Amino acid sequence: MTSQCPISSPIRLLESLVVVSTEERLGTPQPSSASLLFVTGLHAVDAKNWPKAQETLTKAMVEAEKPFAPKTDLALALLGLGYMMASSPAQDLTKALQAYKASLTLWEQVHGKHSPHLAPLIFDVGVLTASVGNYALAVKILQRSVNLWKKAPTEVSVSPSPGEEPLTLDVVEKHLEYLKEAVAQQGGAAPPPGSPASTGAPPVTTPATPTQSPTATATQPVSPPASTPVSSPATPTTASSTSSSSRHSSSGHKHSHTHKSHH
Repeated sequence: MTSQCPISSPIRLLESLVVVSTEERLGTPQPSSASLLFVTGLHAVDAKNWPKAQETLTKAMVEAEKPFAPKTDLALALLGLGYMMASSPAQDLTKALQAYKASLTLWEQVHGKHSPHLAPLIFDVGVLTASVGNYALAVKILQRSVNLWKKAPTEVSVSPSPGEEPLTLDVVEKHLEYLKEAVAQQGGAAPPPGSPASTGAPPVTTPATPTQSPTATATQPVSPPASTPVSSPATPTTASSTSSSSRHSSSGHKHSHTHKSHH
């Protein structure tokens, strides 16, 4: 039986990750084919239309790997595939984590490893890391997210998916402390996969109080994988990812972005 997906839809990360330049705001920027397929694929995942999600997100990867496509397209496509892998009946959290880590590596190249834009994504990487049983590393990832979140200059929270609370520093700290306590109470033994302790999720949802703006650091770089259009969710592969990353290294765009506060 598939366990509940430990992460929320990456659609909520767009405000933080995909920034728009002043020139684009003044004009009429056209979204790329890959980004449109990414959004369509996420809607299919949320609707549990797995064949459509697989087809659409695989197409997003193909578009994102074309020459001269911006690396942000590949970074988004990887998030879409990772979310599908974590949500589908054929759930594979290990592959989902690989996709998210590869996406994070690309976003680091876009924003810089210590950019506040990365904080919410790093939180998701930490939750997935705990979900696959690497609790010590998960604690470190969440702690780094908390530490850098506190250094941001403004108060920002991440827009929630429908029916969810905003992701704020307060929420991240509660996840971190719960995971620390759960592991300590078991004498260093790992909580069972899928348990609240394994994901760092408090057993009772606590209303979030926006405190400070997200900021971020990076997990260990993982090369972005390439898509494998098969009947089951695509499996990220390191060899293919190296070429994908190099093709996109000259295509990244630097942008400016003003975070919106959510209280």
